Amino acid sequence: MVDLIQEHLKEINGNRKIRPYLRNYPFTLENLEFSIFIFHPDGSFPPLNHINYISAHNGVLKYELTEPSLKEDSILLKQETLEEALEILKEESE
Repeated sequence: MVDLIQEHLKEINGNRKIRPYLRNYPFTLENLEFSIFIFHPDGSFPPLNHINYISAHNGVLKYELTEPSLKEDSILLKQETLEEALEILKEESE
C-alpha cells in the first residue's frame, strides 16, 4: 500500500498538465483515498483472522481482518500514519 501511495503521488505531482485542476499542489496522502478489499476468486471472504481490507484515507492506513464472532464483518487490526509505515519499512530493510 505504501508503494502504491508513493507511486501515485509522484505521478500526480509530476504531471504539469493536471496541476491547474488540483485543489492543492503538491498533492499529499490527505488528498488520496485507496481501498483494497481481499476476496477469494469465488467472491467469498478470506479465512477468519486474515486481513480482508486495507485502506488509506485522510493520511491514515488501516488494516482490517475477518473476525469469527462477526461472521462477514471485520475488525481493525492496526492503524498507522504513512510516516509510521515508512519508518517501519525503513527499519525492516536495515
